[in-house]
Amino acid sequence: MTGQVKGQISAGLQRKDEPSWVVLSILSREIMEDLARRIEDGEFAEDTRVPGVQELRNTYEVPGSVVRSALRELADRRYIRHVPGQGYIVGVPGASPVSPRDDDPGAVKTYVIRPWSDRLPIPGADVLLTRRKATGKSTTRERTAETGPLRVLAGPAAVEREIGICIFTQVADIMAERIDTGVFSSGERFASLAELRREFTVSDATARRVLRDLTDRGLIHTIPGRGTFTGPPDAGHPRPQYQQIAADLAGQIYSGQIPIHHVIPTRTKLRVRYGVSDHTVGEAISLLRSLGWVIRALYRRPVAAPPFCWPVSPGDPVAS
Repeated sequence: MTGQVKGQISAGLQRKDEPSWVVLSILSREIMEDLARRIEDGEFAEDTRVPGVQELRNTYEVPGSVVRSALRELADRRYIRHVPGQGYIVGVPGASPVSPRDDDPGAVKTYVIRPWSDRLPIPGADVLLTRRKATGKSTTRERTAETGPLRVLAGPAAVEREIGICIFTQVADIMAERIDTGVFSSGERFASLAELRREFTVSDATARRVLRDLTDRGLIHTIPGRGTFTGPPDAGHPRPQYQQIAADLAGQIYSGQIPIHHVIPTRTKLRVRYGVSDHTVGEAISLLRSLGWVIRALYRRPVAAPPFCWPVSPGDPVAS
């Protein structure tokens, strides 16, 4: 490692004008770029082991989390591969590395700096957990005539089982349409699991997924011991735990506390932080993924998605 790179890292650790996550992201990239250069220069030969986290941490004088992040990005760029029991090995058979020099400097900057996070407040859960409105032809309505009124579909015939759309999604869209057209008014008791099963001739599992999907959309809510009702939960009936966790993590992604393309906390950390089961954490992560707040990365845990994937953009009026 050159003295110049080490000097840049030392200076970065002393920066007080940037949030800590920004400084650590910059340091991680500088270490990644230096390791990539050393591999390209032949300092680390093909199929040899890269120094471990402890050794690199002592060499670069940075926290271990920064080194691990740099190594994961090197693996994503196919400079190295992880071999269980051995650590990181130089080279990926049959793949060419993606050099950091080929990155768009502007794109790299947007992954680190959040110019809007200091100007806009974090939206509430109702905004953070709102799905983008789908575009294209609706599957829940059909016209009875060229200019006639729209008719809400109903019964087993409303579900097209031969097309590529999941049955629970079709049923959820139909029920959402009924809510939208006033068939179920706000606060009214919603269709039960048994009623959905009988009307659409679906299994209990499918009916449960319908109710879960509508709950995720904020169209219905469940009151323990009473049943399911139309509309979002009011102040007396908070959101389910998994939705509260998802909203909190989405707010951290929006504000930059979890940087773009960085992994979200592990399930173990989330279980301890929120005091919930692994199943609840899994539901929260699944909801974040379906809404576009997190994405899957090759050989990595879910990572924070870039803004164009989010259900709400920093410039949207609803986020102000």
